[in-house]
Amino acid sequence: MYTTIGFSTSLGILWYVGSAYANDSTISAVNQVQYQKLTIIIACVSIILLIFGPILVVYLFLIPIGYASLIYQFITRNDVTKGMIFQLVILFFINSYSKIETTYFYIGNLDLIKHTKYINDLLSEGDPSAITSSYSSFPGLHVLSGSLSIVADIQPHGSILMIGTLSFAALLGALYTYIKVYTSSVRIAYLSVIFLSVSEGYLFFSNYFFPQSLALVLVFFLIFIATSSSKRSQSAFVIAGIPLVFFLIVTHHFTLLLILPVLFILYIFDIYAKIYTDSKPYISSLNWTLILSSYLLALYYWGYDATEFLNTFVVISTSVLRTFTSMGVNTGSGGENIYYLGINEGGERIVDSLGWLFGINGVYQSLLISILSLGFVKVLQNISIRQNMFPLACLGFLGSVLVLDTPLSVTALIRLAFPLSIFVFIVAGYGTYEIIGNYEIRKGIPIIILIFVFSATGSMVAADDVQNYSGTEYPNQASISEEEYRQLESVAKFNNQYGKKPLSSFSVTQEMLELFGTTANSELSVQNSSLDSTNKIVYNENWPRYQLRHNSEGPYLSQIRMSEEWLQEDIDRSNKIYDSKEIGITETN
Repeated sequence: MYTTIGFSTSLGILWYVGSAYANDSTISAVNQVQYQKLTIIIACVSIILLIFGPILVVYLFLIPIGYASLIYQFITRNDVTKGMIFQLVILFFINSYSKIETTYFYIGNLDLIKHTKYINDLLSEGDPSAITSSYSSFPGLHVLSGSLSIVADIQPHGSILMIGTLSFAALLGALYTYIKVYTSSVRIAYLSVIFLSVSEGYLFFSNYFFPQSLALVLVFFLIFIATSSSKRSQSAFVIAGIPLVFFLIVTHHFTLLLILPVLFILYIFDIYAKIYTDSKPYISSLNWTLILSSYLLALYYWGYDATEFLNTFVVISTSVLRTFTSMGVNTGSGGENIYYLGINEGGERIVDSLGWLFGINGVYQSLLISILSLGFVKVLQNISIRQNMFPLACLGFLGSVLVLDTPLSVTALIRLAFPLSIFVFIVAGYGTYEIIGNYEIRKGIPIIILIFVFSATGSMVAADDVQNYSGTEYPNQASISEEEYRQLESVAKFNNQYGKKPLSSFSVTQEMLELFGTTANSELSVQNSSLDSTNKIVYNENWPRYQLRHNSEGPYLSQIRMSEEWLQEDIDRSNKIYDSKEIGITETN
């Protein structure tokens, strides 16, 4: 249904633009200083509202007003200035920073907990070998975050989040330059990064910052440097690229493999363009010495200093394939994904589907369909003129399969979708560029409205994991409150002092306990309608509010939903050893 709405919206825009008079008057260039002041005012008011509330005003009005003003300036100036890029970066920073400001301890999809622990271990021992995982061979993020933590005197968790926001803000500038060079158009580049900066995935990964996120930032910076070093000041860019290559290799393992198909597809299409078309082969003008050296050095490092990686790669790849053949819904008696404890299995209702369709997710997906269909239509219409858009459109199409909610999309592959999503929004930028045409304000009105709504829904969808704007009945827990943080710390301290034995719990609780230095694991099962473990169990009375995650076979987690009554009865049946208000330790009788 949302695809129908999206296509209808794009057709409506095309009809409206086509009906605009050819002699539509344009508006003279606006005073950009006034709009820079507007952006600064939006930033200041947003920070005040993030602290004191209501937060929703930031997402619904302030951020969209800022983005609408960027499009308006673009239409009226017929140019892109440094001031406009500066405004874009400020708006993105405020949007990304909002999740840091409005949560006490953001955990995302759990990875932030364990990487915070790794940084603590690194700082306490002063040696990457203190990291108790394969990341002892890939400590790039941990060394960087640990260094910032010491220099700025902030907690390691805060340093990770700050590096993420700053890195993705800086990446917008690098991507703008790269797209400008590849498409020979500052306008396409500008519109592309506008849509990208307010997309769900880009905002999400700027906060959910783990080694792969940093590595992807480094990869695109490497492509940017490789492009620049083949054009001008070659030696300076090569010198800058050498330490970047080394840092990339010791930051993350799978990223270089993940980005390889993207480079390969771009290269193949550009070789074809060079031989059979009149298009200038920009990608083949890259400094391939930098690109190839990354892979050669990575192969050497993987083979001699990080031998676990190759074995782990085979194991995880096998697990992924096995997981795809077993994913489903279950009531607790089998080995599939969702287990229900004390509640009935909920089937999808028509009202739920309508709620999604007309909620933030449905509107966001509909608008995404709209801007992408406009982009693909314009690429096909002008393929003979802009042949260098064809490889970008192909990558954008592949990315759209993963980014859009379609039968072919796999939610679990969100990390794999992110690199391709960048090309999705290049296609979107090109489509809006062609729609605006000769910078007539009447033709630009639909795009101004579109970016206003898209930036509002994109911001809210990205923040949905902590704000639950979509009204999900059982959301995943993505942040820890201050009170919950202190109680978990108290439980860990009690066990370290008196118990000194492993504790068992569901994933969020388990990893938080490990962060506080106590031994915890996932040896937890349901036996005779009760939680059972050979270890003492840590419970949390907030569990019925969330869809719990529990370690299982394969790279993904089993999902568990329980009622308050079921949990309370289970606690009452057990022997309570410690109670810190809502979180405590029990032992099965």
